Amino acid sequence: MEMELTFDMFPGRTLTLLIYRDVSFGTIASLRSSLSTRTLDVALLDPRLVVSSLCLHAAANKALIIRSNGGKVSQSLHSDLIRCLHSGKNIGESLRVLGPPSESKGGDLLIAAFDVAASDAETETVAGGEVRRHSLAALKGLIQDGYLECVEGYFKSGRADTAAICGVYKVTPEELALQPPQGLEALEAAVLQRIACGIDV
Repeated sequence: MEMELTFDMFPGRTLTLLIYRDVSFGTIASLRSSLSTRTLDVALLDPRLVVSSLCLHAAANKALIIRSNGGKVSQSLHSDLIRCLHSGKNIGESLRVLGPPSESKGGDLLIAAFDVAASDAETETVAGGEVRRHSLAALKGLIQDGYLECVEGYFKSGRADTAAICGVYKVTPEELALQPPQGLEALEAAVLQRIACGIDV
């Protein structure tokens, strides 16, 4: 049900994706708190605002490149991922826009984690510095009240909020009318362009 992405430029680095449906507001609030206290080191996203796993892959690759060149745009690699996915100037704004739903009723939740450990959570030194790695079992244990969804199935099921995505990335109707590269949807191509080129939105 989860998906693991790998990176040709960074052998050994991975990004694991999990999507949960119908997560309660209380659970989301608890995860936000764990992020703020740094007891949890992942990226939490609203999957309705993510076009595809390819967009996440591109953003993660860009975040790794920035770190490998000695730079960073935030305090953690996972925050860098969200900033690169949003292609905005302000990390706080990126977290607010693409972060998990804040409605009191809760909602769907995407968890993205670099370099998930094979067993219990551990700290390991990898390229770019020391990171805390959570095990896949530990990540799955974070959610008790939602149900795990197939990642690729979610993205292909039409659950994305197209209007909101166009608003976030300022995608115009004219762009959506263009013929995208083979194998891509028009909206996906437009978002990928912004991620790759660092277009500020």
